Amino acid sequence: MLGQRLRVVVRDGRVLVGQLSCLDKQGNIILSHTVQVLAGCSAGAEQKLKRHPEERLIGLVLVPPQQRVSCEVEVGTSVGAVC
Repeated sequence: MLGQRLRVVVRDGRVLVGQLSCLDKQGNIILSHTVQVLAGCSAGAEQKLKRHPEERLIGLVLVPPQQRVSCEVEVGTSVGAVC
């Protein structure tokens, strides 16, 4: 699973998408090359974002298990070997 792109939703509603770099024994997830996907307020905006999501580059992120609401692997997004 290392190197796969993950979509993580955190308790405050933010959606983070990044490459899985590490999962430690405490359950922390470390994502690299992470972007925050900005969600819209209305249903119309949500449909628009599904086609062209707005993203904000964050970089390296540690997400503790207490802050995670959900975590999904994005299918078909293997980045390759992780160094």
